[in-house]
Amino acid sequence: MNQILTLSFITFIHCFSCIENHAYGQRSIQRNFLFTFDSLDTFSNEPDDWKKFANGYEVKIVQDKKHLGESLLQISSISSRLEKDSIAFIARKIDIPIGAKKVKLSGFLSSHSVQGRAGLSLIVNGKDSVLLSDEMKARAVRGSSPWKQYDIKFNIPRIAESVMVGIYLIGSGTMWADNLKLIF
Repeated sequence: MNQILTLSFITFIHCFSCIENHAYGQRSIQRNFLFTFDSLDTFSNEPDDWKKFANGYEVKIVQDKKHLGESLLQISSISSRLEKDSIAFIARKIDIPIGAKKVKLSGFLSSHSVQGRAGLSLIVNGKDSVLLSDEMKARAVRGSSPWKQYDIKFNIPRIAESVMVGIYLIGSGTMWADNLKLIF
């Protein structure tokens, strides 16, 4: 079942990134990104510039539980009766800068009563396929955990065009993310 979920997860993200690839034309020269979740959509109270896929979950910016920044991203299951393999995923596509050879995603995560798993996700996309992916499956956040920094690193294949940065919660519980950094 976990293999099917992982394959479905990667296929879903690849389809999302293919749609996103048509929306952006030029590759960025920016090499460092800091996602503090201090900027939000005032209508939805969700993070700006991120895509959300979270049926049965609440995704929002919270300012009453601070870590490093002024606010955090929070993902919570709405019902404790969610299926074990249900998923909340928020993602942001970033074009790979010309000449980039490595990529590192780091961020701080904390959790409360996670029944399933939570974590960061980094997916390296080519023109028409996923080239590399890591969703922290073996080192996922589970149960209740204090703040801890997590990292995902890849050497970038020459045919890579973009990366998908993601944060996810599978199953029930609450997780928080803060101070995500993407460095090429």
